[in-house]
Amino acid sequence: MPAVHLKPGCFLFLYLFFQDALSICTIGNASECRDANVVPGARLAGLGYDMVTLQPKGASVIDVNTWHSANGSCTLCRNEHLGNARQRLPVSLVDWRTLSSCRRSLSSGLDHSAAELSRSATSDITNDWRADLILPPKPGTGANLVLAGSKSKLVEFGTTRSKSDRYSFASHQLQCLYYQFRVKAQPLLAPEFTRSLSRLPTALNDGTKYQYKKLVDTYGTHYLKSVELGGRYRSVTAIRTCEAASEGYSAEEVKDCLSLDAHVTLRLTAKSSAGYQKCKDIARAMKHNEVYQAFSDRETELRGGRVRQSTDLFFSGDSSAFTSWLESLSTHPGMGRYALEPLHHLLPNSDPRQANLRRYISDYIAGDALSLPCTRCPHGSYHHLHQPCSCLCRGESHVDRNCCSKGKGLGRLVVTVREGRDLRGDAFSKTDGYAVVKYGEAEARTSMISNNQHPQWNAELDLGEVKAESGHELTIEVWDQDAKRDDLLGTCQVPLTSGTHGETCFLKYGKVTYGYTFTCGPHLGGATCRDYMPSPAE
Repeated sequence: MPAVHLKPGCFLFLYLFFQDALSICTIGNASECRDANVVPGARLAGLGYDMVTLQPKGASVIDVNTWHSANGSCTLCRNEHLGNARQRLPVSLVDWRTLSSCRRSLSSGLDHSAAELSRSATSDITNDWRADLILPPKPGTGANLVLAGSKSKLVEFGTTRSKSDRYSFASHQLQCLYYQFRVKAQPLLAPEFTRSLSRLPTALNDGTKYQYKKLVDTYGTHYLKSVELGGRYRSVTAIRTCEAASEGYSAEEVKDCLSLDAHVTLRLTAKSSAGYQKCKDIARAMKHNEVYQAFSDRETELRGGRVRQSTDLFFSGDSSAFTSWLESLSTHPGMGRYALEPLHHLLPNSDPRQANLRRYISDYIAGDALSLPCTRCPHGSYHHLHQPCSCLCRGESHVDRNCCSKGKGLGRLVVTVREGRDLRGDAFSKTDGYAVVKYGEAEARTSMISNNQHPQWNAELDLGEVKAESGHELTIEVWDQDAKRDDLLGTCQVPLTSGTHGETCFLKYGKVTYGYTFTCGPHLGGATCRDYMPSPAE
């Protein structure tokens, strides 16, 4: 292979290229610094953060207002997203750089319980927020203990709905990241926060606990150690899992249709795309034009950018609001992904108040913990291997894998044929009687009792899962078995209704008493099992 010789000019070009790439931030003089603006989103790095609500507090923990040294110089960083403008970096922040992570790409997911949804609430936290806090261990498969976000909007949205019915939660999210930086190891603390720390008593007891409570109420439990800034919009739609199944579609199909609706709004796909007609059918079945209108119970989270209040960026059918929001992110970024540190890490190890604050923060988070018992799986089902708070069925003709009825009118039919009285078949011999019960395609028969005008069958005939439909009736036939051809002694038909019923079938000669029980399938009710019945997760 021949040797490659580079001219001196090439080395100079490469040197200048890499030097420029690495010198995003440089030292500016006093005049340059006075004329520069602060980097976008710097104030967010100074805010306290509450792990219980998963919200930043309004009070600053880190000093992000000090940007200059004693001689007036400062760190100036080039912002590629704003025409390479040089902007001031507060002295407590380091490793500032621009990112290029923004595509019109929608991510989606489906959680099958409030317990699963609660785990996704902290998906943007990039480190172990527990650190050295004294917190309960993670529970086993029997329950889900929510520590982070136990009072967050998302968790409350999920738990409130799960108290009334079984829900799945479809999540749709779009995130753009433009900047990142971190707080240096020994940052300047905000003056008011420093004063609040100085007022903390050196002992933590019932008499002094109030001062620690005031601090956490004001500043939260953590501070933002590093941040990736930009914008994030997340929409979580509540879907009644078994109601959707009773209409003939799954929560997964609803989620996919919501994804399609959002893609149409964001102009990422056309209405003529594959699957659109299926989604239109679902919407029409729910008496709406679009699926997002039929499933409108949702919670949204917006970070960064500017947008009109209550604007739905994904499911409004208006792409202009989304475009406007996207364009505002470079100048008004919000929190994207972030790492957290507990507030007590800002105190020296030798200060007794560090251990006190650590203990109070731990007690505060643990005291607001939310226990979400896992759903007790019904007979014949089992817990999901990777999602232990969800139940699965093996999927049969009448129930799906989520243990929901696959359609309206479904139920189990059991007929009890008790006895016959005064049955007469052949003129010169006693009756060899048996009974046949039918509903739709389902059929069962009793045994034959020979030479008996008053047979006592007491036979329980399980017709299995049937569908109550207009035009179908429960039929009972009574027969006399003969060597050549069985004789039909009589037939009775009754409309099928849910519950337990006693019936008498009067024949030309004699009668038969019987009863039946029609038990509606999961989440179904009403006379013909066609009404949806909400039922909370147990």
